[in-house]
Amino acid sequence: MDMKWYLGPLALVMKVVQQGSMADELKKLSELKDSGILTEAEFEEQKAKLLEAD
Repeated sequence: MDMKWYLGPLALVMKVVQQGSMADELKKLSELKDSGILTEAEFEEQKAKLLEAD
């Protein structure tokens, strides 16, 4: 069985999971900022780190 065929769909699924996770993390950061736990600068810094990881 050629395992290379499975890597395409698996990679796609992993990307979707990662994007979902990233969206969740961005939402959490936004909630922390809105509640005053993070400053705007801290929020922007953490958001940039998340987006760079993609």
